[in-house]
Amino acid sequence: MKKFLCFLLLIILISGVLISCNNLSHGTTTHTKFNSNETYHSAIEMPSRVLLVQTGGLYYYSKVDGESYRFCFNPLCRHTYGENCPSRLFWLSSSMPGVVTYSEETERVYLARGQKLYSTAFDASDLKLELSLGEKGGIEEQRYDTNYIRWLRCYGEYVYFMYKNDNTGHEQVFRFNTSSRKLEEMTSGENEWVMGYEIADGYVYFKMLNSNNEFAYYTADMNFKNRKVVNNPIYPTSAGVSMGVYDGKRFYERAPEGLFAIDPLTGEKELISDDPLMLAYAQVMAVKDDGVYFVSEEQVVIGQQRDPFTDGMRDIVQVYFRVYKVSIDGKIECVLDDPRGYVLNMNFVDGGVIVNYMSYYIGEGEQMTSKTNLFVLFDIADDGKFVNPRPIGNFADDTELIEYLKGKS
Repeated sequence: MKKFLCFLLLIILISGVLISCNNLSHGTTTHTKFNSNETYHSAIEMPSRVLLVQTGGLYYYSKVDGESYRFCFNPLCRHTYGENCPSRLFWLSSSMPGVVTYSEETERVYLARGQKLYSTAFDASDLKLELSLGEKGGIEEQRYDTNYIRWLRCYGEYVYFMYKNDNTGHEQVFRFNTSSRKLEEMTSGENEWVMGYEIADGYVYFKMLNSNNEFAYYTADMNFKNRKVVNNPIYPTSAGVSMGVYDGKRFYERAPEGLFAIDPLTGEKELISDDPLMLAYAQVMAVKDDGVYFVSEEQVVIGQQRDPFTDGMRDIVQVYFRVYKVSIDGKIECVLDDPRGYVLNMNFVDGGVIVNYMSYYIGEGEQMTSKTNLFVLFDIADDGKFVNPRPIGNFADDTELIEYLKGKS
């Protein structure tokens, strides 16, 4: 009976009855079923699994059995680079997000590797080269430059991405048609320098450095035509790649004056919060129907460790350990408070939220150790709090960590 129920659940998931709550940012074609959007796409939701993008190899969390596995379809594979294991061929630098995406149109995963774009089926089989813009990034290279193809976005039959033009040093936007395999240059590498872009509901919101070395914000259709200047953007001097998070109508972004929302099509801008928590170098993580989620640069000393250079003791200081939610009316509440963890990013998924920690400390005193690049799946309680943490991905079988997190449930 149990096997039958698991099989039935698998069929339901694959058939698409359970819709990914990240469908806007990971490749839906209609953009009509928006639930959440995240700044960094490190947990990429597919119908039956969640792909975890991290340094050291790709893993996935199975929605069917709740287990974590290497992103590899071959049961005999030892998951080594020499075997061309797909779980080992691609890696992520936290400073270069957006190198992996999933298309609901083709039901394939697209992965950037230097100047090349690869794809696999949802189960990591059928790895193939889709596009090459140069020699760098072939699977024969164990190490490769992540500064080329990045910030992948899927829309309909297209994969959009930013690309560094070596001839000019400029970043520009391309799109690849997954059906015709045609590559199109959406911005000019000669006289346009793209700083960031995001796909909205049928249009593109982007910023460029103009000929006067000034930032300019625009909206355009999906062909990057019919461009219109956004005269009063949220953060006119921001050199970051992110355009903020999008709720299906407005973009939310932090500026030095606070958290703002803007509708780029109308230019309407609203201050959501100028709370001190938001002003203290807050990082916006996600937006959902109940509010905008962020971390603030608060600091806490969680213990001491021996300094190997001085042989003395030094404080272990943690930051970005609290996740807050600010509602559209400006009310702020804490949904996760764990001084042991440095929150790097978070992604809402069916039935919960996945928090990616840059570092997470367990143990006490000089026995305190850190887990790096840790993914933890939380349930979301009725009051909105993140509860019932359990590690997934490469730490899914870490018994010490499992027991420690159980004690925090």
